[in-house]
Amino acid sequence: MCLCGVDYFSTLGYQPSIAFEGAGVLAPVATLVLVAVTLLGALPIYCHVAGETPDGVGSVGMIERIFRGWTSKLFVLVLVGFAATDFVITKTLSAADATAHLLSNPLYMSSTPDWMHGQIAVTMFLLMLLSAMFIKGYGEVVGLATVIVVAYIGLTAVVIGAGMLYLIAHPELMTQWIDQISSGNYHLH
Repeated sequence: MCLCGVDYFSTLGYQPSIAFEGAGVLAPVATLVLVAVTLLGALPIYCHVAGETPDGVGSVGMIERIFRGWTSKLFVLVLVGFAATDFVITKTLSAADATAHLLSNPLYMSSTPDWMHGQIAVTMFLLMLLSAMFIKGYGEVVGLATVIVVAYIGLTAVVIGAGMLYLIAHPELMTQWIDQISSGNYHLH
């Protein structure tokens, strides 16, 4: 779980659309289950690992302490290889998803040159920007990621707050939703 944390938490950003596509009108329930799994399952594991490895070596350091000799080295190499592969896949999929959003934005399409209108060209450009940031320094990447995450969480709070206010102003929507679930009509057409 600790090794896959980057993948797990980056996937949470895609969760609303995945839940809506897969669970239909039950997406809010699926989201609540995911929040419970995160808070009751993942968070305690991360807290345990952080407590066991205050020097910052994380789960890999814990594995090194559990196994000895070449077994330890082999486990660590396999896990580091898995983490590296996971990192590459996650950043590539995220860049491709960001590209899809850019290409569907009329403002982007009207203000960029034609060579930046292809899925592969834009994805490669975004990956090169990310790579350049890592070459510049890991601290800069973490700093920028922190700013983006704080902005994302802030915007998410605004969306959730606006949604709650809308539901309070229109209580009949909640009744309709419960009736739709009660009748077994889960998927949207």
